[in-house]
Amino acid sequence: GSTRLTFRPGTGMLTAMSLAKRDRHPHSGFQFDPAALGNLLKENFPEVEFALLIGSARDGTVTPGGDVDVSL
Repeated sequence: GSTRLTFRPGTGMLTAMSLAKRDRHPHSGFQFDPAALGNLLKENFPEVEFALLIGSARDGTVTPGGDVDVSL
């Protein structure tokens, strides 16, 4: 199955999770620091040469039930 990395706001953690709808956890929305996400990617995945924050959360605001999309 497909997986995605999930940034846990306030924890400084990236986790892998399934893309299956049954595995998604609803939330009421949150804010995050896009630069902090970039730094986490650099530190934890040095093999990634380029990452682009895309989608509606690219400014650091995730709407209720939304997600963070990163193109690698």
